[in-house]
Amino acid sequence: MRPPEQDSKPDLLHEKLMLPQEWTLKQAKELTSVIAYYLFHLGVRAGQSVCWTLTGVRTKLQVAESEEGYEESVQVRTIVSRLRFPQVNHPRPWDFTSLHERFTHPRDLLSQQVTLYCVTTTHAHLVETPTSVDVYSSRTSPFMKRAQFKHAVRVMVVPLRHFYRLTASLGDPATGVAWITNSGRCGSTLLLQMLENIPGMRCLSEPDVTTNVALLSRAGHLDAAEVEMLSRAVVRYLCRAAPGVTHVAVKVRYTCVTEVQLVQKLFPAFRHVYLYRDLGNVMTSFYKFIHRDLAVCMLEKLINSASTLPPVRTRVRAYLAGMIAWADCYDREELVQVLSSGTFMGYGTAIICSNLAVFKKDLETGVTKDVPTLHYDELIRQPRTVLTRLFQHLAIPTCHVDEALKALDADSQAGTIASNIQDRGIRQAVRKITTKDIDSMNAALSAMGLPDMTHRLHMPASMM
Repeated sequence: MRPPEQDSKPDLLHEKLMLPQEWTLKQAKELTSVIAYYLFHLGVRAGQSVCWTLTGVRTKLQVAESEEGYEESVQVRTIVSRLRFPQVNHPRPWDFTSLHERFTHPRDLLSQQVTLYCVTTTHAHLVETPTSVDVYSSRTSPFMKRAQFKHAVRVMVVPLRHFYRLTASLGDPATGVAWITNSGRCGSTLLLQMLENIPGMRCLSEPDVTTNVALLSRAGHLDAAEVEMLSRAVVRYLCRAAPGVTHVAVKVRYTCVTEVQLVQKLFPAFRHVYLYRDLGNVMTSFYKFIHRDLAVCMLEKLINSASTLPPVRTRVRAYLAGMIAWADCYDREELVQVLSSGTFMGYGTAIICSNLAVFKKDLETGVTKDVPTLHYDELIRQPRTVLTRLFQHLAIPTCHVDEALKALDADSQAGTIASNIQDRGIRQAVRKITTKDIDSMNAALSAMGLPDMTHRLHMPASMM
């Protein structure tokens, strides 16, 4: 059996992390390459602006925005370069530098090689991958978002009004859909890979377009009606029919748990489950892998360093606070005050665990119903019992439990910065969670009404 990512009761003060304390030549080179990419991207955008005007592409883009332009409303672009910075962020249009190729009909977006990558307030961005690549398979990548980014050869951009028209023709998913939400770092990727072993099951591991929708809603860039329209279109497209697919399992990021009520409203036939873990384990596991990301380390230095100019620190704090799932289940002013006197990891804890706090309150008050919860320790300690009960809830034949259990033998996040198993035993300069970090993290948890990192977390509506 695959060992758990870490002990159920971590030694928080002595948890080590594979990252040098100070900047290294490797990090300097990485930062230089990031700057070079964005300069190249801006140069291509500027050149294309002139070229598109001279060649008539800009006029066709304007026509594509209109109701009459549906027939050729999809702009196809060839990818020439790519960069996702930071790696832990949600997908954005500028992850790819691309050149105009042609315009095409929206029906071409229904190809099985085309998948939805991200959305903005005006357009849907899809990517095309080679026929040899299955972006849904964990053998390609544990996360769909990473497979899309790595293997995409074209970007296809369509105005939302035409994307809505296309997805309306698809209708609601006819297959049985399992919608899996989670606290993050809790075995949800492992659970999805268990489901992947079931014949006829298509698994979508963090199609991050759902994160786009949640964050656009949270930032106030879309009103409630627009969020509903966009969510309906996104889910219809993600769960569209495919040859040989009889069931679909969608595992979204921890951020998207705030959208569960809307998904239930739009698609009442979906079956839901929420996977979680004690917050000490969640946050120490997050601490390990997010500090492998250069951008996160840069943000941390800006927050924690005494030499950071106050206006810069204030702006960075405001940026981080904007990602918190604000709700009436805790005092906003109190949380902001707590965070302003703490370290970067206080913000990280608030961003991650605020979603759990909102969902927990909704379960306790009955605002959200019919979402059984499952603790990671239960899944690891009695996997057969848990899977049998879970399959019954998801309307999956329990005869497939043995096939599903085979996923326990592998590192569910191998090959990504999220894996805390692949680096075990490597001798390297290390960094420890500091006492200040722990104090800030616990202060944020307390302000949100959650247990600190040394206590057990109990969620309502337990499946077990």
